Amino acid sequence: LRLSSLGSAFGAFFEPYWSFDPTATFTNSYWRPLTTITLALGRSLSGTDPLGYHILSLGLHLLASVVAWRLAARLLGSPLVGLGVALLFAMHPTHVESVAWVSAINDPLYGLFALLALDAFVEWRDKGSQGSPWRAGIWLLPALLSKEQALTVVLVALALDLSRQWLWAPLVGEKK
Repeated sequence: LRLSSLGSAFGAFFEPYWSFDPTATFTNSYWRPLTTITLALGRSLSGTDPLGYHILSLGLHLLASVVAWRLAARLLGSPLVGLGVALLFAMHPTHVESVAWVSAINDPLYGLFALLALDAFVEWRDKGSQGSPWRAGIWLLPALLSKEQALTVVLVALALDLSRQWLWAPLVGEKK
């Protein structure tokens, strides 16, 4: 019912995406409102025909691949090497389920926004860390609204930051 229209999909901000046992005294459920809205958008594109969902899923994956290229090029200092990394990301067999299955649309959705958050964070660090990394936080929000695992983006950003300071910088001759 919630996926029948975009208007009803916004109710996902107030109800769980999927609940294990609605009769339990406590709820252990997923809250993924952006995923629900994206699925409703897929339905609005082509009704019950799966084409709309597949177009959205593939489009999200292609956009995530472009952002993966941008992030890899920024981290590795080479657009060509970044392209190789992005092509590996785009065509890796582990992405088949995420891109092909309608029910897994949250993966490319989360992936796109998580990569945008990491790219914005790395860009902020590369520019001298002036101010706060607000763009990274803005991109992290839709990642969190897509999938709970987006919380790990903060840890990945920290790991990238530390590895660039202590591991990569001495290898390429940069100052700490």
